[in-house]
Amino acid sequence: MNSRARWPKAAVVLGCCVGSGCGTFTVQHTAEPLARGQWRGSVISTVQTLRDNEQSATVPGGAVGLAAARGVGHNSEVGGAISTLGVEAFGKTRFWQSNGATPWSLAALVAIGGVQLPARSLISPGTEVHARLIGIATKRTSGCLTWSVGPAVAAYEFWPRNGGSEHGVWFGGFGNLAWQWSPAWTLTPEVSLHRAASGTFPVDGSIAQLTVGVSRTW
Repeated sequence: MNSRARWPKAAVVLGCCVGSGCGTFTVQHTAEPLARGQWRGSVISTVQTLRDNEQSATVPGGAVGLAAARGVGHNSEVGGAISTLGVEAFGKTRFWQSNGATPWSLAALVAIGGVQLPARSLISPGTEVHARLIGIATKRTSGCLTWSVGPAVAAYEFWPRNGGSEHGVWFGGFGNLAWQWSPAWTLTPEVSLHRAASGTFPVDGSIAQLTVGVSRTW
């Protein structure tokens, strides 16, 4: 997307991100996994800003979605999410935890997802798939409060129905605060920022997100 002649293509990609979804950078996790057999359901709302540097275009967007996870071992959980930014399956494993009343935990999360994009306005119909690898460091400061940060890398591929392809590799990070205001309910505000390392999908630039999730465990 480095010439005026390619602006229609940029508009298609930007319209895709806003209107129907090119994946998400939302994390909404801590490094502390669910206990074996425990479930968590979440409602998630995201607002985002996409910046395409070469076209000097900034486009707002947003998404809402649902997620579910289940603890499958002493240090692992699996789950999935569906939203206006597509579908995604994930697995998370905690590989280290410190001792004490306010421990640190470290975990890795792997996610794979995608979406089938319909023809809508400027959106080019096609198939998008992505994979994400996220590191999570969590500090528990009380029985009801944790702080989490971590790096992330994401890879995207998009195949328009009329042929060709777009790709993108992204690096960035996130930070969130998980506040468990009751034994079952948790509120998690989160910010994330990512920049394109290569390719032009979803955009050749940066994406900033603000996400709020409400979850219940049982």
